[in-house]
Amino acid sequence: MTMISLLLTAAVGLIPLAAFADSQPEPKTLRQAAGPGFSLGVAIAAHNLDDPRYREHVVSQFNSLTAENEMKPSSMLRAPGEYDFTAADRFMAFAEEHGMEVIGHTLVWHAQAPGFLFQDAEGKPLPREVALKNMRDHIFTVMGRYKGRVKGWDVVNEAVADSGGLRDTPARRAIGDDYLVKAFEFAAQADPEAELYYNDYNIELDYKRPSGLALVKSLRDAGVRLDAVGIQGHYMTSTSMDEVKRGIQAYIDEGFKVVITELDVDPLPRRGSGGADVTAAEREGLNPYVNGLPDEQQKRLAEFYGEFFDFALARPQITRITFWGASDAHTWLNNFPVRGRTNHPLLFDRSLAPKPAFHRVLESFRKAGFPRTKPLENLTWVAGAEVVPPPKDPRRPVVAIKDPTVVRHEGLWHLFATVARSSGWQMVYMNFPTWEGAAKAEPRFMDEANPGLRGYHCAPQVFWFEPHGLWYLIYQSQHPQFSTTKTISDPSSWSAPKSFFAEKPAGAPDLWLDYFIICDETHAYLFFTGDDGKLYRSRTALADFPNGMSPPVIVLSEENRFHLFEGSAHYRMKDGGYLTIIEAIGPTGIRYYRSWTAERLDGKWTPLADTWEKPFAGVANVRFAPGVEPWTEDISHGELIREGFDQTMTIDPNNLQLLFQGRVKSSNGMEYLLLPYRLGLLKPAGR
Repeated sequence: MTMISLLLTAAVGLIPLAAFADSQPEPKTLRQAAGPGFSLGVAIAAHNLDDPRYREHVVSQFNSLTAENEMKPSSMLRAPGEYDFTAADRFMAFAEEHGMEVIGHTLVWHAQAPGFLFQDAEGKPLPREVALKNMRDHIFTVMGRYKGRVKGWDVVNEAVADSGGLRDTPARRAIGDDYLVKAFEFAAQADPEAELYYNDYNIELDYKRPSGLALVKSLRDAGVRLDAVGIQGHYMTSTSMDEVKRGIQAYIDEGFKVVITELDVDPLPRRGSGGADVTAAEREGLNPYVNGLPDEQQKRLAEFYGEFFDFALARPQITRITFWGASDAHTWLNNFPVRGRTNHPLLFDRSLAPKPAFHRVLESFRKAGFPRTKPLENLTWVAGAEVVPPPKDPRRPVVAIKDPTVVRHEGLWHLFATVARSSGWQMVYMNFPTWEGAAKAEPRFMDEANPGLRGYHCAPQVFWFEPHGLWYLIYQSQHPQFSTTKTISDPSSWSAPKSFFAEKPAGAPDLWLDYFIICDETHAYLFFTGDDGKLYRSRTALADFPNGMSPPVIVLSEENRFHLFEGSAHYRMKDGGYLTIIEAIGPTGIRYYRSWTAERLDGKWTPLADTWEKPFAGVANVRFAPGVEPWTEDISHGELIREGFDQTMTIDPNNLQLLFQGRVKSSNGMEYLLLPYRLGLLKPAGR
């Protein structure tokens, strides 16, 4: 509200690079099967890019790349302060040329790292502050070089000991147990937009899971950002699938996202255990399949992969699966645990031809409904008649109802909104069991029911803040304020207004307005606009909310202020990621919604549907239902209907509805305060 107006490598050969999902009626490659909605990766070695068939294979089958060795400390850091990025830069250039996301592996690891990072010339631990500086400098140097180009980083790798607890590493000996916390803090500072992962092997298996869970929970409790837990996934065909599933689910049940970072399935017999730690595995092994994998073992391999993918693709919390090698010719298991063995752990054989396991994985994707079109792309909406007209007030006539916020709780819709009178703006509350009855709901004007809310209070947002067991009502007064209650249906029960800031913070726009709170696992974020072409964000630790809001930072910016005007709203999407919608003003003065998505609330926002010609919601993609007289062109300040009612502001992208404010076209030119807004409801066409 404002006070101014991407080759199937079969015997027939390679498919060209351009043959991606959109040109295929039936997916024939992994990349086609995954589609744009799932990250399916592979670890590659840059020197293999000299082989054109290898390049074609990688680009056609995968959409995400991890550097197998090129980004490990020992591959770049040759001497203190002396870096060689040649191989890493080549890897990055290949990924960017082919539109593939990049995962950085790894920043802090006890293996493949120069000793001088944490030890002196005699192998003794460096002083804590020296080791911290070395770690920070390395993280900032590497992440800084690729800032904005790497989707996520394995910040710390393999810190859990096989015997339990933390592994005794050079970094731990020099810095202490908090070296992990410090590494994540440094990484978050070095590239605030990159995802950050803890990565380890076997932490989903029974013997190691308690220590793995304890570690990642301790990181979360320390307040560092941990975007996902990396489970390497080095299995054998004899590994218990039930144990694997049970372990991964344990992390999901604790609220963590999971990425499978180094997947392979060893079909060769072994005397020791699985995993990726050379120091913990036997150095002898059998080599029975030099001339190829027999049919029975091929079948077992396919069954293992199929069951694993069936499990993973049914869980939106598993956001990526990366294979550790592009084919059996490129697997580390040819040299582990015994050098020179002939192993067969991947989906493609040594000639890059697909194995039965490949086809079983394609089947998993089909069964799970992939490739999935992104539900928020190419939206078209259907509007009905207005659902909430301006409420009647004989003593103080209401000319408009606008800026709605709504939750479903205990069988009722609870609606708060702004009402406009010739004297100014206030708030109204009403509840009703169905939208069909909304127009007849009794209005309760907040300034009459609650003396503490008299005067200028408008543009509300309501949610249940689970940590406090309270309802919060956020509103504009012009500065951001809030009230709380335990009883949402009683307007008189809301507490007296309190401010988020003692005074207007530096960096806020002249006309700050339309405040919106959303929380993730660690922080509460306050977003707002200022009719100046910018989106602003403050935040505070979840434990401190509603106190401690930081000075605002600019999140999005446009030269033309009308292209990013006001009324922003922000949502956690049920299947992962976040959505922002912001009101804009089109070339004819008609309002519409633009949209962006991000992996994190403090991450980079990527345009989704963000133009007048292709909006999130506007005249270009809204039609009225048959028999409904078109009553508005404006699609402006409103809310998406949430799946729940808590502080996460969660929506289901496959079940969208948008409650919005609209006005008749004949009202163009009227004084802004008197524009006859009313509320309507949009539903996706075909739903």
